[in-house]
Amino acid sequence: FNIEEVLKQFGVYGSSYEVEDFHLLDFTKPMILLVDSNGENHYILSYGVKDGKAIVSDPSHVVLEQVNLNELKGVFKGYVFIIENVVERTHQEKLLQKHSHVKKNLKLHVDLLYLTVLLCIIPIIIIFSIQYFLIYQLRNLVIWQVLVIFIFETLLTCIYVKLKTEYNGIVSNEDSLKQEALAFSFLEDIDQLSEKDENIYNRLIKFWNNFNASDWQLKRYLSYFELVCVVLIFSATFAFSRGIALLSIVCMLTYVIIFKKGIVTRKNYNRNYFNNMGELSVFIEESIHNKLDRSIFSSKEEVSTYLKSILLKVKDSFAKQRESTAHILTLYDGVMYLNLSLIFVYVMLMYSIKMDMKVVSVFISFVIVYMVYSLGKPAIQKFLDLERYSSLDSHYRKPPAIDRNNAADFTITGISLENVSVSYSQDTSVSVLSGISKQFRSHSLILVKGKNGIGKSTLMYVIMGVVPVSAGSVHYYDSDRDLYGYPIEMIQSRISCYQQNQFLNYASIGKNVAYDIYKNARQPVDNIFKLDLDKIIFYNGVNLSQGERQKVLLSRSLNKEADVYIFDEPTSNLDDSSKKIFIDKVLE
Repeated sequence: FNIEEVLKQFGVYGSSYEVEDFHLLDFTKPMILLVDSNGENHYILSYGVKDGKAIVSDPSHVVLEQVNLNELKGVFKGYVFIIENVVERTHQEKLLQKHSHVKKNLKLHVDLLYLTVLLCIIPIIIIFSIQYFLIYQLRNLVIWQVLVIFIFETLLTCIYVKLKTEYNGIVSNEDSLKQEALAFSFLEDIDQLSEKDENIYNRLIKFWNNFNASDWQLKRYLSYFELVCVVLIFSATFAFSRGIALLSIVCMLTYVIIFKKGIVTRKNYNRNYFNNMGELSVFIEESIHNKLDRSIFSSKEEVSTYLKSILLKVKDSFAKQRESTAHILTLYDGVMYLNLSLIFVYVMLMYSIKMDMKVVSVFISFVIVYMVYSLGKPAIQKFLDLERYSSLDSHYRKPPAIDRNNAADFTITGISLENVSVSYSQDTSVSVLSGISKQFRSHSLILVKGKNGIGKSTLMYVIMGVVPVSAGSVHYYDSDRDLYGYPIEMIQSRISCYQQNQFLNYASIGKNVAYDIYKNARQPVDNIFKLDLDKIIFYNGVNLSQGERQKVLLSRSLNKEADVYIFDEPTSNLDDSSKKIFIDKVLE
């Protein structure tokens, strides 16, 4: 996934896959393969196959080589990135993409900049004003002046709390907006997938990774700006004691070097943790579906052992992730206290050799250094968070705008297939459908009959606009008007269908039949099979028999007001009386 997101920034688009069978790779498209190289993970680029050998290049020595497929199979580690498209972009386009988020959110960044400055300045004012009165005015203050100072400090504290709340509110709101955009983008991506290219588990893992890191771009901006503020505050130390300033710079640079040296290791720990969490997520998702399969084809001990192995990997990777983060943060505190101790030693040495040093300057420098460390720690924490998500894509797919052109009034009165062919493989000579031409008219009943695997379901998907055609064309008509150019979502709004594998939501039978899932309209339903509409359906109908499930799905398809109704083997699990009810309804 890191490769996928990084390559997007350079106009290279594709998908990541976990491949259990090496022979599934057809090498018709360029691929990045994960292979074993002396016990380490390594990447090679495959360009295709010639004379039974794979043409590859290796980043360590960029030369085209031919490798025997069996040899490649021996080192293949089961992960591949298939390149689907390459878009050339100019340098100017890259710069525009890189800085587009700043232009789009200029007000947001200005507001956060303003609040960050105030949140840095107010603590300084509070601390130094108190120090001033304690050092210079302590003997001159009377009770009423103390009360005024207390009220002033309290007022500043209240302003700080208010600004901090406003700051957190802005960040939280921006995070929510990004998560909303990401969720809609994910839904749009899923809707664009073909039946043969779902790769759904990988996409789901990636979605949650991105969703949890939706604020990464904002964090990067804030962390850099907070560091700028800290550096500006620290520069004031030179005005009071150059020696203390130089000593502190040495300590800080030492920490920066250690921090940078550990970035790769910490990223690997983070990556391993997310990969293991993804494996656990897949196991849980599959466990929902395969309860019976697990009981029949496996044993409880095998499943428990497998789950324990996954949990152990999650535990180990999480421990390493937490340990690496805690180590670098603890080191930060250690460097801070060491720096303050060295300042003490430095001051004592200066006094021992009779160097002229003002107590006030030393004290102020000491406080500034301590405040710089305190203000810098949140920025360090943000950088640690960024290490988890530094390669995420900030450009979400937006749902396409639909120009309806008053098309809500249209009716599908005819469908025409003209020399339609469908091929799922790169070899277009092998087609599931080949040269199909057929016209369908309203108020007609058509039966499509054939052997298993001949393409009946594919024909249904073509009519519904789910599967793109490899050749030929599909036309929808309203009387004599061709509906060419109408979005497929609008065409599908006038079609109803039934399939045995359609999904049943966790809701009542009534809500599933009316498909009142995403709203609460309480629509009336035509309950032709006399179902218990209040009965709750568990996940995908696990508590229903095959016959009950079929009746719910058939009722759903019949209850939709549509121009086209498509049924795929609608009577296979129905008893004779239910078959008659269904056929009578269709004829009606």
